Amino acid sequence: MPRHHRPKLLVVVLMKSKSFTLALIGLSLAPTYAQDAPPVPNILVMGLIAYEKSGGSEAMAVWLNGSPLETDTTTRTTVVGGIAQIESLYGKMIGFETIHTVTVAPSMLRTYVMLKFERGPVFFAFDCYKAKSNWTIPQINFNARADTVVPAAILSGELARNGTK
Repeated sequence: MPRHHRPKLLVVVLMKSKSFTLALIGLSLAPTYAQDAPPVPNILVMGLIAYEKSGGSEAMAVWLNGSPLETDTTTRTTVVGGIAQIESLYGKMIGFETIHTVTVAPSMLRTYVMLKFERGPVFFAFDCYKAKSNWTIPQINFNARADTVVPAAILSGELARNGTK
């Protein structure tokens, strides 16, 4: 999966009577992610692709495969219901962008992803765990407010700028 870069664009708008003059002062395509970021586990990517093609229920089937939540009907119903509510408010999922992956431990990654919907973004945090050879997702957190899911240091770019994970 390609690394995403956020362009930094400095724009100055000068107002003269009824017209605007737009002056582009600088453009920098500086990367916003550490170059040594860990790869996103395949189970997460496959679920995102399933979501885009077939909807939230199909994504949940992929994401919860082999996780403790797979057989927890109460939690599964709550998560699927939350995703259905997001879809009713935000529309169809039309894409996604990986924000950042943090190595919590050699067998534990937390990946932050922005899912793009027709009417706005929703932010997800996926805890990915590898016991032996396969990754599972024992925890999923999501909210339309980025600051509820994604840590401030990531949102501010602090982690990306100093190269830490």
